[in-house]
Amino acid sequence: QITTAKIADNQIITSKIADNQITTAKIADNQIITSKIADNQITTAKIADNQIITSKIAYIFGSWESRSNATNYYASTDGIVCSFNTSAANIEGRTDSASPPTTVRSREHTSSTNPDITFPVKKGDYWRVDGASHVWWIPIGT
Repeated sequence: QITTAKIADNQIITSKIADNQITTAKIADNQIITSKIADNQITTAKIADNQIITSKIAYIFGSWESRSNATNYYASTDGIVCSFNTSAANIEGRTDSASPPTTVRSREHTSSTNPDITFPVKKGDYWRVDGASHVWWIPIGT
C-alpha cells in the first residue's frame, strides 16, 4: 500500500509501485500530473517496468525560433521569449489574451548598450516585443 508516509520517507521503490495503485490522490501534494510531462504518457505500467527515464523527459523544450520585433504572435504552446538590442534602447515585452497584447511583463529602459529582456508566455496568449534588434522564442511542451 502506497501512503504519504512512505513517500515522505523515500520508501517508494519499483516493487512497491508494480501493482498499479499510484494515483495523484495518493501523492501528498497532488502536484505530479501527466500534463506536466511532455508526452502526457506517464502510466503506472511505465513506472512498473522502469521506463520513466530522463531521456523520456529531455524534450520539454522545443527548438529555438527567431522572431521579429514589433510583431504580434500567438502562443500555441507555453514558451519563453528572449530578446536584446545591440545598441541603447527601451525594450518591452507584452503578453496576455488580447490581440495585440497590452500587459507589459518585462521591460528594460536604459542608455547603455545591449539591453535585454526574458519573459514566459502562456499557451493561448499573444505576445510581442518592441525595441529589440533580436528576438527568440523557445516553446515548452507541445
